[in-house]
Amino acid sequence: MDNEAVQFIIDNNFAKQYSILIQKYKNKKILIYGAGKLFQAIRKHYNLSEFNIVGISDINFREEDKEKEFFGYKKILLSDITNINFDAIFVALLRYEIGRAHV
Repeated sequence: MDNEAVQFIIDNNFAKQYSILIQKYKNKKILIYGAGKLFQAIRKHYNLSEFNIVGISDINFREEDKEKEFFGYKKILLSDITNINFDAIFVALLRYEIGRAHV
């Protein structure tokens, strides 16, 4: 597991945030953006089955990924996000670049 992602989880008191998120989004449809190291660390250390995750999207998902899954979650292309029925997006990024994504 990536040490940077685990350290990010610890530094940002994710355990507390996780409990709050479960209560707030218990019956909501969740789309996750970011399939990288942070998401994978969270997935490894926390029970995401408590959320109704409708899919996961990432800038690196391509057309050939469209019907595939990522750790059991439906892959959503950036271009298809507007076609998905969701209530909230959880962003799982250690870093981001403004202007890189084009939806």
